[in-house]
Amino acid sequence: MKRIIVLVLLGVLLLSLGTLACAETKYSEGNEKAATGDIEILTHSGAYEPVNVYDTNPAYYVRGTAKNVSGKQLSYAEIRVRAYDSAGNLLESGLDNINDIGADQTWTFEVFVWKQGIASYDIGVGSTF
Repeated sequence: MKRIIVLVLLGVLLLSLGTLACAETKYSEGNEKAATGDIEILTHSGAYEPVNVYDTNPAYYVRGTAKNVSGKQLSYAEIRVRAYDSAGNLLESGLDNINDIGADQTWTFEVFVWKQGIASYDIGVGSTF
């Protein structure tokens, strides 16, 4: 009987942890602000740029600023980007993250994707805790 109770409690614990780890990212397109209750993306823009002076295939960079609006220090926060071709097919995704961002602090993020042919992207706030 004790074994069954331990297994049930373990199952409940694993389900709880899985639910916390699987928060859905809400993406926005264009110049809309993307936010969760913790992080707000203030600015962002994307463009192809060479990775270094020898690079013949530039990467697509999305750069911007985000702010911790949670009112407390966050141990972790991430910005996620999905890149699309002109037909709307998802080509690739990427993210940038930061550790220990204080309340009301801003962060300059940079997400890059390697695929060529990117016509658009959307952006969102990923996990925060």
